Amino acid sequence: MNVRSFGCALACAMGMATPLRAAVLFENSGTQAGWDSQLTQMKGTITEVASPTFRTATALRMEQTFQGFGGYHSEVRKHDAQKPGEVVFYGEALYLPPEWKFHPQNVTFEQWARSDVFGSPWILMYVEGEKLRLGGSGPAHGDFGSVAGKAGKWIRIVTRIDARAAGTMDLWVDGQKTLSLKGNFVPDGQNLRWSVGMYCTRWRQEQPAGLNPMILFHDQMRVATTYEEADPASWGGGGTAPPPEDAGALAPVDAGGPAPTPADAGQPPPDASAPVPPPQRPDAARSPPPAGGAGGQGQGDEEPEPTPPVKKKAGGEGGCQVGGGPSPAWGLLVVLGWLVLRRRR
Repeated sequence: MNVRSFGCALACAMGMATPLRAAVLFENSGTQAGWDSQLTQMKGTITEVASPTFRTATALRMEQTFQGFGGYHSEVRKHDAQKPGEVVFYGEALYLPPEWKFHPQNVTFEQWARSDVFGSPWILMYVEGEKLRLGGSGPAHGDFGSVAGKAGKWIRIVTRIDARAAGTMDLWVDGQKTLSLKGNFVPDGQNLRWSVGMYCTRWRQEQPAGLNPMILFHDQMRVATTYEEADPASWGGGGTAPPPEDAGALAPVDAGGPAPTPADAGQPPPDASAPVPPPQRPDAARSPPPAGGAGGQGQGDEEPEPTPPVKKKAGGEGGCQVGGGPSPAWGLLVVLGWLVLRRRR
């Protein structure tokens, strides 16, 4: 073997021959067709509209009208969007209508969960007040952007999930990296399902504080192997997306620790020495566990809390006591036996 052949063989063995090509694993340009499944509850609607759109012919319009307390859902789903061990980017363009009211009730617009269990959302992405936030029963918690002044404008959101053993989750808003988390992002070792839609979680027990009907829009949704392919700015006639801004301002946060302070684009990194309150799941104390059902019916925005076991009484419901020390009857039998033996003597 000559030197050139040996060098090529060595490069191939070290994984240096040819970099992997960027690939689009799934995409949807604002249509109801093409998803693995969809769900609406409490008369929610999902429709295709010609305006507003993000560089494509149509966008998905989600709407819910309050009609009493309950689980309000309008979602489209991509099953098995990611397998354990994979690194995947999720991108979409989100639009809050110009008349949007900023309010303290969270409105979820994306979520990830196990593909095989339709009643157990895991990572929630939602608008609350003027903030973009993460929550749910999984390892992702924290603020990752601001929507102040962005009503009536398209917002590009890209999420990177590294589902390997020591995984990470990274967030970009309009090309700016805003949050990085460390943790186990493989729910029970199962595939991930990606859902896009609208979930008015607080309407389970609270009157609407924002729009009623509640409306938002989704467009240019992609699952890809690179940031450039996932960013909505890179497709639909937009040309090549600019590289993500990752200046290192935000160090990865351990997902098992406290939630980071708000990290908006252009702001300095949070002070690691300052005390931070523990993360709060949206509606952790407000929403009752939703009823499950086949085919995703009854899906809620939280996993049901386990029911504690019923404690048994120490002595049972009655009858003879087993364990827990001798009873008075046993002592009486001992005395009688001793008297009988003594009389026989």
